[in-house]
Amino acid sequence: MKNAYKILEINTKASQNEIKTAYRKLAKKYHPDVNQNDKYTAEKFREVTEAYNILRDEKLKKEYDQKLCNEQETNQRTEQSTKTKKQAKTTNKMNVDFEFENFFGFNPRTKETKKDFGNKNKKDPMNTNDIFESFFKVKRD
Repeated sequence: MKNAYKILEINTKASQNEIKTAYRKLAKKYHPDVNQNDKYTAEKFREVTEAYNILRDEKLKKEYDQKLCNEQETNQRTEQSTKTKKQAKTTNKMNVDFEFENFFGFNPRTKETKKDFGNKNKKDPMNTNDIFESFFKVKRD
C-alpha cells in the first residue's frame, strides 16, 4: 500500500487545510496539461489525486490511518522477528565454543587449556569439582 502522506509530502498529523494546500501545489506541478507527453508526471498526478481523495474525507482518512498503522505494526513485528532469528543463529554459533571453554576449561577445536581454569584462589561460579566429588566420593591428590 502506498503511503498517501508521503505522496502529498505532508505529516500524518496534517490538518485538512494543509492537506488541501499540499494537494493543490502538487496537482499544479504534475498536471497533464502543464506537462504534456510525459507519462511520469501523468502517473504522479494520478497518485496525488488518489491520495488527496483518501485524505480529504474524514471517514476514509480514519480507515486509511488504521490500515496504515496495522501495516506498519506488522512490518515492525516481521523485521523484529527476522532480526531476532538472525541474532539467535549468530549467537548460537559464536557462543558455543566460548561457553564450552568456560565450563570445561579447554577449547574444543584447538584443545588448548584455559590458563586460569581450576585456579583455587579465584572464585569460579562454574567450578563443579566440589559437586562432582560430593556425589562420586572421588579424592584428588
